[in-house]
This record gives sequence, structure tokens and C-alpha cells, in this order.
Amino acid sequence: MCTGPLHDAREDQVFVANAEHFVRLWRANLHEDQKPLAQGTPDSWMKDRKYAKAAGGFSRGETDPVPLAEAMLDVRENPNLSLRTTGAGWMSRRRPHDRPPLYSAGLTLGNGYTRTIWLLANGARSFPVRARASDGAGLLHRLVGEPDFPLTWIADFGREDF
Repeated sequence: MCTGPLHDAREDQVFVANAEHFVRLWRANLHEDQKPLAQGTPDSWMKDRKYAKAAGGFSRGETDPVPLAEAMLDVRENPNLSLRTTGAGWMSRRRPHDRPPLYSAGLTLGNGYTRTIWLLANGARSFPVRARASDGAGLLHRLVGEPDFPLTWIADFGREDF
């Protein structure tokens, strides 16, 4: 795999994602168009219309490596959040675990859907992904990254291939 072209040296980062954590956060994604693929299984991913193309791309190996998938952290304010008040206008007391979350978060892929499902369907336990600092690369690394592999600026990496 390779990082692909450097778009912005101040933004582009790479890290190794733990597949189980990656899938869990991807399944929580907030984009309707990605939900069917994110909710899939290895069997359904292998039936995807572009799956065979990914296999062909990976088969070329080091001579023509496939680019990394681009991941983004999507955090949104919870639209269903409302505060209960008592008749006197004071907020009612609720235990912290009774409160709905203030925000929802999910992982979104900017590109690389097919490469990602190919890796997952073929049993990859971890794989490199690309993320931009402004798209939450640091927090994504903390949520789904392998702890033994640091978040690295692509410009500082020194080479493009993994």
C-alpha cells in the first residue's frame, strides 16, 4: 500500500488502524450512503460490485501499490437532546448515565471503500489509513489506532510505500 499523493504537508497523516475498532466506529457513521457498506459482513462485502477490482489492485504488490483509504472523524451535535425542567424552570436532576450523549461520532471514508472491505473480508486485523489533521486524525488514532504504531505526518514519513 502507498500513501498516495501528498495534498497538504500540514494536514496529511497516516496511522495503523485496528480492524475491530475501525469497523465499530465505521458502523456508527452518520452518512446514510455509507451505512449499508459499513453494516456489511465479509460475505456481503465479497459480493460488492467492485470487490474483484480491489483484488486485482492488491495483486500487483510492490510494483503498483494501492493507495491508502482516507478516513475522517464525523462528530455531530445530538439533535434529540433536550433538557427536562421542573415546574419552577430548574433542570431536573438526573444521574449522568441517564443523560443522552451531547454528540454522536462515527468514522467516514472519503475514498477507499472497496480497498477497506477487501482488507476486512480477507481477515486483516490491522491496516494503514490516511487521515487529515482537520478531519480528526489525532482523535481517530486514539479511537481506532494500534497503540504500538504512532500517528505520523506523511511528509515526515520519508517514503510512500508501506
